[in-house]
Amino acid sequence: MKLFLLISLAALFLSVIGFAQSRDSSRAGEPTMILTGAVYDINGSVIVSGTKLIAYNSAGRKYESATSDEGFYRFDLPLAIYKIEVSAPGFCPRQIEDFRVINSTHGKMSLDFVLEVAGLCRQEKIIEEQPKRKTKKKSRPIIMAMERKINVRTNG
Repeated sequence: MKLFLLISLAALFLSVIGFAQSRDSSRAGEPTMILTGAVYDINGSVIVSGTKLIAYNSAGRKYESATSDEGFYRFDLPLAIYKIEVSAPGFCPRQIEDFRVINSTHGKMSLDFVLEVAGLCRQEKIIEEQPKRKTKKKSRPIIMAMERKINVRTNG
């Protein structure tokens, strides 16, 4: 009796684990595509250390990847539309909206990223955020008054 109960509990436990794994591995039965690529700097050199990639599908599910020592990344993504974010230490983060992962003949898609040096993106951001200064219109009447005085003196 104890042996039967022990075997039943073990079978139940293993079936629960098997079900959980099948749901996690890209939702069993759902077609997936391999998305690969590399991350480069603006000079064409591969960025390898600490580069993270995050893909969010329209349902809000999050997929994460990182570049290898050679600078390449790989995602196994279900067919959907994604927002993909890329970040690396010392570089401006990059984001792509509405990237569509579709069926491909070879089961793979490729997407490369080019990141700018962090100092450059901060300058652009600061320039964009600076409020426009309003010029005072006092200087224009003074110039006009000076022009009138000059005209009066030369005519008279």
